[in-house]
Amino acid sequence: MSIRFNTVLASLALSAAVGAAHALTVVTGNVPQPDQSNVVRNACGLDPGSAEGTTILGCLNDDHAQLISLSSDESIRWVGGGQARVRASSGRYSQLEVSAVDNTLSSVILNLNVSSDGFVSFSDGTDTSALFAVDANGQNFFTITDLFGDLSLMTFSDALGTEADIIQDTRQIRLTLAGPVPAIPESDTYALLMAGLGAVLFVARRRVRTG
Repeated sequence: MSIRFNTVLASLALSAAVGAAHALTVVTGNVPQPDQSNVVRNACGLDPGSAEGTTILGCLNDDHAQLISLSSDESIRWVGGGQARVRASSGRYSQLEVSAVDNTLSSVILNLNVSSDGFVSFSDGTDTSALFAVDANGQNFFTITDLFGDLSLMTFSDALGTEADIIQDTRQIRLTLAGPVPAIPESDTYALLMAGLGAVLFVARRRVRTG
């Protein structure tokens, strides 16, 4: 029994290691993904106050009830409505987080318009990408897939990772939803799980002693 119990533990450890191997994929360029929707502002029926602030709201062009949240460390605002652009309320910005309210993201495509050459990295809260170059004289499309959660990005002035406010606006945001946010187990569910594991451990020890 002890061998079987240790085998179960080893299997759980292997599963955890496989989960930790998750990595988001970033491709430079506009690479359309299945079932993508545009993020818009003009059809959402939102409070005008949510058009400007550190967090602003939009929705999907094909599902106006699905709200999309865009956040930064400084005030940002919508420019236009369809295929909306997101700009800083004053000056430029370096950070942006894209999330779907009550949903998770599978892929995101966006186009960064920057004021000077630099770099950008992406994160989904589990994995952070390498630095990718952005060009002040052209469009900077990025396609991010294999997301594990929300998407955040940060821009830098150099390859050493010096954060810099170089984003003039983020435009043409499209995304694919992965599904609803997983429910957080209730505390009594955790208690039952721990009690079950404790019982398994107790039985395993008794059999080892009497074996």
